[in-house]
Amino acid sequence: MIKKAASIIAGGMLLLLPLNAFASSDIQPVQEVIYDFERVQEKSFVPAPTSELSTFAVAPYYFAKTTVSHTDGGTSVSDSYTDSSKTARYSIDLIYAKVKTYEYGGLLGSKEDKQTNASHAGAQYGSGTHLGSDTEAYGLHRFEEAGFQTWEPETFDT
Repeated sequence: MIKKAASIIAGGMLLLLPLNAFASSDIQPVQEVIYDFERVQEKSFVPAPTSELSTFAVAPYYFAKTTVSHTDGGTSVSDSYTDSSKTARYSIDLIYAKVKTYEYGGLLGSKEDKQTNASHAGAQYGSGTHLGSDTEAYGLHRFEEAGFQTWEPETFDT
């Protein structure tokens, strides 16, 4: 009888523990959207799967770049590939590029390009004009593919 009462009490104590008490503490949920504000000219990213089904799919390789020149203005490109060799393109649900061109601290203008089911988006502003020596370009990018993290980086060039 005492053994039976002890097992009932022990079983009841288990019910009082939180459900995640037995879960591994190193498992972290995957962040859905990754923002990257580091001011560099180009960057790349391999998104993590956001669902168990995506763990069996090949992850895309994302590449974002912004350049500025005194004759071509500011240019931003967003490209998606199958891997870091950048030899084969990988079409994704949405790919976006926007460039904002500044001269002497003032905004000259901007252009954007948004594509669906594509591997490239590109935007250029200021081509055909001779820009001054203090020209900057900021690129805004977005990469979306179902089942993977969304990546939203900014790029920059002077």
